[in-house]
Amino acid sequence: MKARRDGHMAVVASGSAPLDVPSVLGFNSSGDSIIMRFIENGDPVWRLLSLKDQAWSPPLAKSETFSKAILDRKSGRIIAGAHGTDDDRYFFFDNEMQAHWDAVAAGVSAGTSAPHDGIG
Repeated sequence: MKARRDGHMAVVASGSAPLDVPSVLGFNSSGDSIIMRFIENGDPVWRLLSLKDQAWSPPLAKSETFSKAILDRKSGRIIAGAHGTDDDRYFFFDNEMQAHWDAVAAGVSAGTSAPHDGIG
């Protein structure tokens, strides 16, 4: 894989995979890394590849598997992973955003489980 560095294209990652070829999902929220999807021990794993130093991150959201990426509407960059289309379990890669999502999800869960009093 090549990326633009210092005004020219440079190799940022290389390797081989005979069966489960890694795939590029997109840029992370800051744009300084690429999110790649690998198959490890039969499970999909997402890792960051730093464009600055070509270092690989540990798996994003260890022990989590995602079926799709959640994109920032303005930048088109990946900000979270989702478990499925009908599942509200999102894992945001920014701790502050995750805390906000957890609060929203808890509020919705609390609101739907409360008995309806017939008012409103």
